[in-house]
Amino acid sequence: MIFALVLDQFAGLVGADAVFGLAIALWLARGAWAASGEAFDQLMDREWPDQQREQFLAAAREYPELAGLHDLRTRSSGTHRFAQFHVWVPAHWTVREAHDRLDRVEEQLLKRFPAPRS
Repeated sequence: MIFALVLDQFAGLVGADAVFGLAIALWLARGAWAASGEAFDQLMDREWPDQQREQFLAAAREYPELAGLHDLRTRSSGTHRFAQFHVWVPAHWTVREAHDRLDRVEEQLLKRFPAPRS
């Protein structure tokens, strides 16, 4: 703004301060728009890209415990990724056995698909 005053006083450019003020306002508005777009992307859930979804399904096929995988839903929310699905398990498994086996598979999948770094 001091530069605008100098232009007004010594170069006779009347209104330079208004032009600079408008330029600063536009620059701030552009920054606010960009920041709000990034915030919106962080807050809203998004489907995984098809390539990531296919990579997950390919990895899941390597585990016999997930042979009955169905109703897969994937989403990203901020820096967190979620994969939700149902699994058919053999009737002879106990609830404890199914829980323990699927917990182990979940741990292995989490290692293969770590959370993205922000």
